[in-house]
Amino acid sequence: MKKCRIQNKARHYSCDGCIINNKVFIVESDGRLFLPKELFLINDEDWYDYCDGDLTELEVDNKWGYVDINTGEIKIEPIYSYATSLLDGYVHVALGGRDLTNEISRGIVEGVKHGVIDYTGKVVIPFEYDFIIEYAHDNYFQVYKDEKWGIVDKGNNIIIAIQYDDIKYSEDGYLIFCGNRYPTEIPLEDQYEYSITACDSIIDISANNYKTKWGVYNKFYKLIIPIVLDKEPVSPYIKDKIFRECFILKKDDKYGLISKEGVILEKIELSKRQIVKAISKVIGIEIRSSRSVRNL
Repeated sequence: MKKCRIQNKARHYSCDGCIINNKVFIVESDGRLFLPKELFLINDEDWYDYCDGDLTELEVDNKWGYVDINTGEIKIEPIYSYATSLLDGYVHVALGGRDLTNEISRGIVEGVKHGVIDYTGKVVIPFEYDFIIEYAHDNYFQVYKDEKWGIVDKGNNIIIAIQYDDIKYSEDGYLIFCGNRYPTEIPLEDQYEYSITACDSIIDISANNYKTKWGVYNKFYKLIIPIVLDKEPVSPYIKDKIFRECFILKKDDKYGLISKEGVILEKIELSKRQIVKAISKVIGIEIRSSRSVRNL
């Protein structure tokens, strides 16, 4: 009998287990053995929503694999230093280094490479990336390699080139904002658009002053605004309410407007007063002054 741990990170469920004759069981305090599905049946009637393909994570000697919860059969051998819960038949895993379960959010780890496998264990995205954000946008993967971000599909085909320092998404998922950083003499703490992002947890920027220029991709992954914007596009913030019908564009103290679907409503050539009128027209609310729009 070999000790193991059965876990489902999607539901934050875990329990001690054991392997007997290559099958995995839950071990109760009184020594009784149960199949792994008991972990879900006890906690959640809707466990199928979080256990794709009836597989869940299995940890043995600080390495991760996958077990069939109905039969206890090990379907994917525990060889990975990191593994997520299966989703739509795919899972983000990592090879090399120690168990990264409690460290993965801190960023890249030397000697560790990330990839994606399917429910059979077949590699669909090779282990060539320094970091992966699973299903970051539209069921694609955001990948990090050579200190740059991009987006690939489930066949490792490049959807957005791996050339950006930062990638963000509009809340409704229609638009993708990509940014690149450039050196600047402006102190970091004085830059208006600075915010902590997933990228900052990977790259140590504490000693660098930079300015980020932004561009916009539409939902078809077509670049509709090149990397020229002085700020990340934001929805108007008026009287403590965000109006998500559109996004404000800014370049060289001029403003433009883009709809949440990616349609250019106003070219980037308006003054503050003019952009306020344009926003009023889009959201259907009269705005009396530019000071009312708190994020211009």
